[in-house]
Amino acid sequence: PDPSGPRTLYATATLADGRVIALAPATVPPVPDRFELQPNRPNPFNPMTRIGFALPVASRVRLGVYDLQGRLVRVLVDEPMTFGIHHVDWVGRDDAGRGVSSGTYLYRMQADGFADTGKMLLVR
Repeated sequence: PDPSGPRTLYATATLADGRVIALAPATVPPVPDRFELQPNRPNPFNPMTRIGFALPVASRVRLGVYDLQGRLVRVLVDEPMTFGIHHVDWVGRDDAGRGVSSGTYLYRMQADGFADTGKMLLVR
């Protein structure tokens, strides 16, 4: 089996009177082994794209979209998050809710000392 894939855990519990009962199986999501910022999909996009990222530990995450001059266009995430694989969608709007123009944008993720940047193309 793939060790990075989801696992199903089975457990039993012993009650105070000595009876043993089976607990319902639970699927445990895989834990990433490193921080990762994934390519947005689709790219180019219109009207929406999805950005994925992986956290091997719970971390405060900041993920923002920037224009090519380095100006912040939109904050997509700025909060503590649990470990695991996450996704966030961007619909080509700035923080004020206005649609942005066609062009190339950068997305940058920072979490627990990790930082990475990707490039995406919005085509209206």
